[in-house]
Amino acid sequence: MVLMWIIFILVIIVFLFFYSNMYFSFRFTYTSHQLVCTIEIYLYRLRIFQQEIKLDDNNEDNEIWRIWKDKSLQELIDVFQADCRNVFQKMGDLNCFVRSIFQKISVHELKWFTHVGTGEASTTGLAAGSIWAFKEVLVGFISNQSKIYCKPKIGVHPYFQFKCIQSTFNCIVSVKIGQAIHVFLKAMRKTSFRKEAAFIK
Repeated sequence: MVLMWIIFILVIIVFLFFYSNMYFSFRFTYTSHQLVCTIEIYLYRLRIFQQEIKLDDNNEDNEIWRIWKDKSLQELIDVFQADCRNVFQKMGDLNCFVRSIFQKISVHELKWFTHVGTGEASTTGLAAGSIWAFKEVLVGFISNQSKIYCKPKIGVHPYFQFKCIQSTFNCIVSVKIGQAIHVFLKAMRKTSFRKEAAFIK
């Protein structure tokens, strides 16, 4: 009888664990000289993980900044647009898998503000319009595929008199632990399948 109660309690604990929500907080701050990324994970309102990643132009060993630091703002925008196209193309290639991930995510906060200026009115308007269009498409995709419990706040502020680029992105999402494990195992299975297919070829 005691053993049955122990098993019953363990089953309840496991059930509650797999149906518990794990919260992820992402904060990105980008300027022309530094990118700071902060990731936090919460379980039952307790922070169980925190990591801050900093990339800046003073770090000569950083490959990203060796490539980007000597580019003009217009060149950075052109590269940004090309990267965005590549991202959407890859998302299209992994359409089913990407959708299955986003469908299991609940969004509780989504804020994305960007300040941009090239020093010229024409190119600043073009840059601001391109960034705004990209944000609209990405936020629209997230809104259609995920459960949104907040009103997304996005903005692009153009500066016509001087050069600048700064962007802040804040996002809080949650996912049930059981669903997160399921997605992880599915990703591992898909990766191993692709490796086997490549090996056979």
